[in-house]
Amino acid sequence: MKYLVDGYNVLFHLKEIAHLQTNREELLEAFSHSLSCFKERVEIIFDGTHFLDEQSGLQYFPAFLVAFSSHQQTADEYIIEKIAYSKSPKNLTVITNDQGLARKAKELLAHVQSITWFLEKIRKKNKVKKEKPTVDSDWHMERLKKIFEQKGRE
Repeated sequence: MKYLVDGYNVLFHLKEIAHLQTNREELLEAFSHSLSCFKERVEIIFDGTHFLDEQSGLQYFPAFLVAFSSHQQTADEYIIEKIAYSKSPKNLTVITNDQGLARKAKELLAHVQSITWFLEKIRKKNKVKKEKPTVDSDWHMERLKKIFEQKGRE
């Protein structure tokens, strides 16, 4: 499964925007931590037309990819094009609250989920990751203790 995230739609869902570029960078920083537990591929798409000095293209993060649409294309158009050219659109899930984008994505056989659903999925995966015990088993600790005791006698 691959997630195509409508970047500015998520940003506007989360907070009131004071400075678009700064808020986008803050969102990406937060995602770089919270998406580290994801095994699924995530691509966050932003309009490349908001700032004249921004270039369209890709940015790579360890847990996800950021794509900026070209100056002649909106992020919605980029997402729809990505679905249309996909060999398996059923393996794509669009994350958006934009009803027009959601309708077009479904027509092309992609799945659609809300931003709230996606954020809850992130929260749950991070909770499970934090709950996993990192303490070694008693057997493993005893084994290591014996190894160190033997090394100390040598």
